[in-house]
Amino acid sequence: MTYQITAKGKTKDEAKQAVAAEFDKMMGAQPVHTKDRAAAIANASAVIDLLADSDKFGIQVTLNGYVSWAGDGLNNASISATATFVSL
Repeated sequence: MTYQITAKGKTKDEAKQAVAAEFDKMMGAQPVHTKDRAAAIANASAVIDLLADSDKFGIQVTLNGYVSWAGDGLNNASISATATFVSL
């Protein structure tokens, strides 16, 4: 199952919280992503932390990925995150 979410925040912490909230909403429709939630949130957080600190810009994050499974376990997974400054 694939997903793509976009989240924004005024600060790094707000962006991270927004990513987690959007991911949780997506899990409501695709509960299999409980299996990759921690990895996806960690990936997005790491990319957010690469950005410089700024009080002039907000942060927009795009997170996408997919998982596939056989039986009870995942057999394929991908996670990609992009973070960029945006106007407040």
